[in-house]
Amino acid sequence: MAVGDAINVYLHTASTFQPASGVEIMVLAPFITDGSSYVGFTDGTASNTARQHIYHNYGGVGSTQRWVITNTDYYYVIAATAFFGFSGIQIK
Repeated sequence: MAVGDAINVYLHTASTFQPASGVEIMVLAPFITDGSSYVGFTDGTASNTARQHIYHNYGGVGSTQRWVITNTDYYYVIAATAFFGFSGIQIK
């Protein structure tokens, strides 16, 4: 992957997406198909986790939020049954 490349992540379990060391990704459109789930970013410890609740119907319509994720502050979701992911662009 290189700077400017599009990133599309689609997963189906509660999980995280952690870029390689030195890589930064601008999350442009997070989505989730379960209205009771949370997406956000974490540094891997519960005490330093920010969560943003995104409520959607099963159409999976994305959010207007923008995040930069790195190897130390990365994307995560808490969802029991949802499909989730994001589209973004590599910026570093």
